[in-house]
Amino acid sequence: MPENSRMLQDELLFQRATQAYLWALPAISIWVLDANSKPADLLFPRDASYFDMMSRFIDSE
Repeated sequence: MPENSRMLQDELLFQRATQAYLWALPAISIWVLDANSKPADLLFPRDASYFDMMSRFIDSE
């Protein structure tokens, strides 16, 4: 009987770890995208409007 309860406990721990991993994936993905977008902020600050960004392309000569 202790063997069965140990196997059940191991399975529950595995399921809990798997669920935590799956729940963390979207947050980690957004964090990586945000971390990789930092150099782009130099060209297009986050508070710049669409027209500010387009004017940089139009006026770049």
